[in-house]
Amino acid sequence: MKEKLLEATLIILVGGESRRMGFPKPLLLINRKNLVEIIIERLKILFSEIIVVGKGKQRIYGKEFIFVEDLYEYHSPLVGIYSGLKVSKNQFNFIVACDMPFVNKNLVKYMLKITGDYDVVVPIVRGYFEPLHAVYTKNTVNVIEEEIERGNLKVTSFYERVNVKEIPEKIVRKHDPELMSFINLNTPKDLKKYASFLNDL
Repeated sequence: MKEKLLEATLIILVGGESRRMGFPKPLLLINRKNLVEIIIERLKILFSEIIVVGKGKQRIYGKEFIFVEDLYEYHSPLVGIYSGLKVSKNQFNFIVACDMPFVNKNLVKYMLKITGDYDVVVPIVRGYFEPLHAVYTKNTVNVIEEEIERGNLKVTSFYERVNVKEIPEKIVRKHDPELMSFINLNTPKDLKKYASFLNDL
């Protein structure tokens, strides 16, 4: 039986400068699919809308998503989060960076399910927030805008001003035992390190 789509939006951030990789990460091909296509393929069944956010020069095209340009020139994932949330049609939004291709559908589904009245649902992995693998509601838009206007570009800068649900690592591991969701492909060395896993995508 086909899974029911949630009234939620998938927002994929492609705005990083990819300096350590040496070429734009969104264009990296794994088995003839780029990273954005891989993430969409893994998660699209959960969402009624898909948005890809980046700078104008990072524009990519696809039938399954709309591309949204960053609304500020600052280089910060917080700008990407804000820009995606601003145009999203849905209250609930899952944000993920494009260099996290092992994102786990069951974990994402769980995060959306427990959002409830929280403004942010974010995993804690190895003692740190994972803000680029988190659920944000539209309630955060104005607060994020205020932080950006003040020049506070740290992604978690607004967390103390909203209602945040933290997911302990032991709960995260129930859905993603090896924490594969939180692997970032930042360098050519990472591509070699995770080559066997990438081949299975």
